[in-house]
Amino acid sequence: RNGRFFGRGTYFTDVAAKADTYVNGWADGLKCVIVAQVCLGKALIATQAMPGLEKLPKDDFDGGTAYDSIVGEDIAHGGVLDHREYVVFDDRQALPRYLIWYRHTPECCCFRCRLSATDHVQDELVSLPPLLRSLPESVPLSSQLKLAEDAEADACSPRRAVRHEGEAT
Repeated sequence: RNGRFFGRGTYFTDVAAKADTYVNGWADGLKCVIVAQVCLGKALIATQAMPGLEKLPKDDFDGGTAYDSIVGEDIAHGGVLDHREYVVFDDRQALPRYLIWYRHTPECCCFRCRLSATDHVQDELVSLPPLLRSLPESVPLSSQLKLAEDAEADACSPRRAVRHEGEAT
């Protein structure tokens, strides 16, 4: 997925969970994020969307670029984002430093996994056999959810993180 909340630039974050939302995994769930060193220089602080931005604003005094980057502020700092975003428009401002390979485990409690687990349990309830879907109204929904969670737990086997030669896990 990609976005242009602050125009056509290269986006970075200092929150791993935010980066994870933009990562597509392999079929086996393996994912990779790039940790980069980013030179922001003089940053334009953005508290609202600027989707039409193709390049940084010019300086009124000499016509040069007034800013080197954009910092999209989070709600805690007066912006509209859940987490800060950093945007550069010149590729020379970012230096990839590390590739981090990972996969979410069944025990993962990050926001994305919790949301996915909730969606999965709701999907399981919808696709349950007719007998279970037509439980009497006297059976509370929490019990129905527990039945679905138990069925899911029985069907899943634990997965382990992949260890690549020469890399720490």
